[in-house]
Amino acid sequence: MSRLSIVTHIYNAQAGLDHHLALWRQYAPALLAELEFVVVDDHSDPPLVADRGSLNLRLLRVDDDIDWNMPGCRNLAAIQAQSDWLLFFDIDNVTSEDNIRRMVEACPRLDRRRLHVFSREHDGVIVEPHINSFLISR
Repeated sequence: MSRLSIVTHIYNAQAGLDHHLALWRQYAPALLAELEFVVVDDHSDPPLVADRGSLNLRLLRVDDDIDWNMPGCRNLAAIQAQSDWLLFFDIDNVTSEDNIRRMVEACPRLDRRRLHVFSREHDGVIVEPHINSFLISR
């Protein structure tokens, strides 16, 4: 079983998914063995498509068109994900392979009762943590 599920939800952003797929495919094989990717298509029109290749990727789709369904998408992903730890983020948030590796390595030491949030950088400036980017235990 993978150690970390990387979870995102997407509405009408095929280019964003394609960008992440290209990044994820570049991760080292040892890191990929620790990861599961869960993508929830929030009723995009047309439906999202993903070439899974060798990625441990699950593309789920919400069949009902529900306005602002981010919490519903996250709940669906949390139920379907199989890892002990879940990293949630919006499709327009990006982090490095090194940051993902550090999260995977840290998971056994993290407090399972806490919500873990991260500082972030935009155009070289540290800004407030993003409310939709967080790490939680199952």
